[in-house]
Amino acid sequence: MAVWAFVASLVALFPVALALGVVALGRLAGGRRRGRGFATAALALAGAQVVALAVGVSWAAMEGDVSGNRVTEARERERPKDDGGDGDLPDDGRGEGGEREELVFGDVYAGDCFDSVYGFGTSADSLTAVPCEGPHEGEVFGSVQLTEYAPDDAFPGVDELLEHAERECSRLVPEYVLDTWAMPLDVTTAYYRPEPEGWEWGDREILCFFGQVDGEPLTGSLRGDPTALDGESLAYLELTAPLEVAVWAEPVRGTVNVAGGRLWAREMVEAIEGETDALPAHDWSLIAEPVARLVEAREDSLDTWREAASARDEDAFWASVDEGYATMGIGVEFEIRGLLGLATT
Repeated sequence: MAVWAFVASLVALFPVALALGVVALGRLAGGRRRGRGFATAALALAGAQVVALAVGVSWAAMEGDVSGNRVTEARERERPKDDGGDGDLPDDGRGEGGEREELVFGDVYAGDCFDSVYGFGTSADSLTAVPCEGPHEGEVFGSVQLTEYAPDDAFPGVDELLEHAERECSRLVPEYVLDTWAMPLDVTTAYYRPEPEGWEWGDREILCFFGQVDGEPLTGSLRGDPTALDGESLAYLELTAPLEVAVWAEPVRGTVNVAGGRLWAREMVEAIEGETDALPAHDWSLIAEPVARLVEAREDSLDTWREAASARDEDAFWASVDEGYATMGIGVEFEIRGLLGLATT
């Protein structure tokens, strides 16, 4: 495993079963990539990747009867304004406090925690919103609008939508949790995606949520609290977030071809280049010296990542990836995080 690879490639066998014509679809994939600092923990905990079935299920076509009214409601209901991009990360989630509330899928937003009645074999067309401080099956951290598809485009297929969900939902994680290193190891990402029936009615939204790897309930919200961090810590997390996103998107060995791996390596190169420009431009008071060393290490690793981005075969690709992780200054990151009081486990 890479020195700076994911703690484990973890995907939840999430207990979601839709009734009458909506199937809970699974696929082998690497859902959870914890990236820096956690590879040692991965070796100690598992010694190998833990692979389960990820769930991508419809939330536009329910009970075998696609309701035009329901789809219209999901598409036309006024949604909170997001901060830009395809991902929707509003701040009005019903996560803390409140009572249990039945929700249709188009009425679920970032910050909502829920139980899925389908997991218990119940035939209903809504989730149950529950307070995040209590046990719950999932916590919504964003949504992705599939704006690249025209209204009359044919259903693109399950594989394409799942790949899109994995890629785009991962991009929303750092903004929601603030510090991905602080996330519990048994939490993974999952999502609801359109089914063919719902697609015909205009369903073009993917809902991204957290769940437990083993399907057990979550307790407490995973949403980061910026008021609990000082300005320097927030700046560091913000400037390093793009690289964290790239690491989360690392392909699982044996499940991606070399061409796909090269695309990801190019994303790593772009993220590293962006970070080495952004970090020195900030006025650091506490961590200026270690940040300079981190930037130097990042720059030293770029040639190896570029080799991965042009690798001719799988062995050469993964050899470059391992070397790239090993030369990126992981130890300096631990030092910086310790100085800032951020997670180091």
